[in-house]
Amino acid sequence: MASVVCDPWNLSMHQVMLAHIRIGTRFSYTTSPLRPEPTQLDGSNLLYSRSFHFLALPHDLENQVNTLLSSRAEHGITERPLIVRDTAPMDCDSVNPESHLKASALVDVLSPNHIELDRLFNGKSEKDIEFSQSNIEIQANLFVEASIGPDRKGVIMVLSGHYGAIVPSDGKQPEWLPAYYGKDIEEAVDATGASNAFPGAFAAAFQETKDPEEACLRGAVAASYAIKQRSPHTLIAATSESSELWNGSNVLSLLDELKIRGSAALRALRANSWLALSEVLLIGMIEANESSPENFFDVIENDVHRELTYR
Repeated sequence: MASVVCDPWNLSMHQVMLAHIRIGTRFSYTTSPLRPEPTQLDGSNLLYSRSFHFLALPHDLENQVNTLLSSRAEHGITERPLIVRDTAPMDCDSVNPESHLKASALVDVLSPNHIELDRLFNGKSEKDIEFSQSNIEIQANLFVEASIGPDRKGVIMVLSGHYGAIVPSDGKQPEWLPAYYGKDIEEAVDATGASNAFPGAFAAAFQETKDPEEACLRGAVAASYAIKQRSPHTLIAATSESSELWNGSNVLSLLDELKIRGSAALRALRANSWLALSEVLLIGMIEANESSPENFFDVIENDVHRELTYR
């Protein structure tokens, strides 16, 4: 067993902020967790960044966001950056979900995974959480309704591993987007960093495209690189004859491939939904006829509403 001990005082803000020892798939701290503060960015070009990613508890988030914005204003930076919040696993519990709902108004992107999201409403459990698209959509929508972002234009991005991700936003029907790799793939070497690569690529793409679904797909491609190796990736710069290559592959080609698979999956999902809806209509007709003809449309309406709500 080999251990890696890091001196926290020699780690910069943009490097790894938590020192740890890796034992198989388990991690333990070798030092106290570092506590980065926005004030540490004073005098640094990082203060001019277009996006900031916070891993903060709700009661700390407001102070950190206000401090960051005030510090930028003092340096003449008037444009609001994109603020992304990652939920802290140790604080994901049902004891005080209201604090998380309130804190979401301070950020532009909220980024929990589906396990953390479930724990916010149902509490922590030793049992594995059963994956449920409908439950995730309902829970994510509670944050959308509570308001994400100061202008209610923010999004929640729920990462769900090989199941994919969802990015519901106010006034738009959510759609599930695929992960690049499925379950138990041979290419997976180490998942460490995938959940950081994803929102990092998402933030860059979201500012460029203003499209959360496009940004989510780019995040999935970035995460696919993170899980395939532990060492830094190899970059071959673009030439007049070739595009930029990472580890010998073209990122845009992978993105196009993912979009094709995502479109096919979405068409299949919609086809299954319409098939299920047709079954509901048929059952509703039978139930209505068995009860009374005058209740025919009421029965069908109730059955369809129930199917669309809980499916």
